[in-house]
Amino acid sequence: MCIRDRFFKAFNNMTEEQFVDVTRVGLNNPISIGLSQAGNHTLVLCGEKEYRAMHASTREVAAALPNGVACQVTCPKNVPLREQHNWSMTHPELFTQTVRAWIEGTGLPRELMHL
Repeated sequence: MCIRDRFFKAFNNMTEEQFVDVTRVGLNNPISIGLSQAGNHTLVLCGEKEYRAMHASTREVAAALPNGVACQVTCPKNVPLREQHNWSMTHPELFTQTVRAWIEGTGLPRELMHL
């Protein structure tokens, strides 16, 4: 079984409580003081339907980076939330367009909205 299939299987078997725990752990980690020393351009993303705290965290991380940009990813309305969370696998075309645009310094896809 490939990594993608194993990930989907594990993610689909995750309970809501487990997902909330993983999210909570991520939100409770403080931003490293050294992050302000990072000189590279960094795109910090969250999903459109993430909790408000995730949007705030995305903005906070991007603001801590000298060249950080915060955006939210918008998926089509009929896409289930669990597929939106893993948009790099469920929407590989959009993910590829995003990475290409970021690396080349061209405009980001319209599905990414600045926060």
